[in-house]
Amino acid sequence: MTSKKLIKLEKINYKNQEYRVFAEGKGRRVFLKIASDGTYTYPNVNIYLELDRIYNNKDITIVYLKENKSIKKQLLRGSLIVINVALLCTNTFLLTKKILIKNGIIQSDYLSYNVIDYDTANTLAYQSEDVLTILKNNKNIENDKKAYIKKFITCLNELKPSLDLNIFKTNLKDLKIISLEDEEFKKKYGENVKACFLSVEKTIFYNNKYDLEEIIYHELGHLTNVIYFEDKNLLYHVEDENGFGNALYEGFNSVFSNSLMDKQDNAYIKEQCYIKIISEIIGSKEVEKCYFGNGDIVEKLSKYVEKEEVKRIIMLMDDLCSTSKVKDINTKETELEITKKLLEWSRISAKKKYYELKDKNIYNYDLDQACCNQLMNTSSLLSLAFGLPLDEIKKLEEEIKDDDPAFESYKTLIENDPNYFEKFKEQFKFIYYKKFFMDDTIEQLGFEYIAESNAEYNK
Repeated sequence: MTSKKLIKLEKINYKNQEYRVFAEGKGRRVFLKIASDGTYTYPNVNIYLELDRIYNNKDITIVYLKENKSIKKQLLRGSLIVINVALLCTNTFLLTKKILIKNGIIQSDYLSYNVIDYDTANTLAYQSEDVLTILKNNKNIENDKKAYIKKFITCLNELKPSLDLNIFKTNLKDLKIISLEDEEFKKKYGENVKACFLSVEKTIFYNNKYDLEEIIYHELGHLTNVIYFEDKNLLYHVEDENGFGNALYEGFNSVFSNSLMDKQDNAYIKEQCYIKIISEIIGSKEVEKCYFGNGDIVEKLSKYVEKEEVKRIIMLMDDLCSTSKVKDINTKETELEITKKLLEWSRISAKKKYYELKDKNIYNYDLDQACCNQLMNTSSLLSLAFGLPLDEIKKLEEEIKDDDPAFESYKTLIENDPNYFEKFKEQFKFIYYKKFFMDDTIEQLGFEYIAESNAEYNK
């Protein structure tokens, strides 16, 4: 038996029963049923495995809880004793070694690898050959598919010339692109997935009912910062730095590939909104460092809010990413909590940047308007992420309002301006359809969108 510290996450309603989700270890979720007296009991093993497949959607080790006893909430603040079990044909279960659930089937063996950092991955991935030469020499990919990859590489070279392509080149060397029939693909990778890059297999699999050009650029984006070294059994993946963060990673990859290819992909809309809001909070170049080099997004955000709280909210984002298409799970409470937290974080960072810049005597920018724009962008993106009417966002803002002078322009806008909603809609059009990452020079001053959004806003 092993002791596992748990992080308390969201309460959910699944099949007319309330459960509490917890995270343990490197972010894997465990589930307890909420009893009528407010204590926790272990769920039915079938329900547990159903929830596990929804939330823990990677090839992971299943840990189930054996004793069917109530647990007081106080215990869960510290640690919980868990026992590894395997599922039998009935609702009973048996003590055994760790097992793997892969594609809904219990496996006896599973891949265990060591996680490495970016510098190690980049060193191991070094390729002296030109990226187009590597593409040309890849015999696994048909020429019509190579044309899309060449287009992606051209955009990388033009728009991101300083981006280190060693990881991308190493993935590209043996890359395969395989199409599967609709039913086969859904059976293997899920109903709501169009394509996926599996780093261990060095393969992009896609559902052939979709146009490859519409989905391949997102998957190629993954090749730039995820890699598995088979000979050394080593994996580098951005989210494995913390063991969580898939929602932000998918959001960043979507924003990156969309801006690179000058397209607007509607995949991962919520996740794109998350990463754009975080770009408002910490700066887009800082966000980019977290996904293309040495940078930890939790550390960056903890400049503005307590680190453990950052981790918990990012885990909630991951859970919404996993459950948003599951009809049996109500996520409204989680959406509301994320909305409130991102509104609060944006205000904290806007105020901090406002006074830092004011102390530096930088007067050639309208700091009041810049602060107003950041809060307006945050609210607009949250409205899109969760389908919330702006008047609902406005009510939430009023709950956390701050009379600090830094927010004077925004306070005036939301309280007195009869064109409040129209200005939000115009600002939203600008931030959502913006083609590239934020202006570097302006970003160095600590605010996003200042020059361009002011010009657009004041037209």
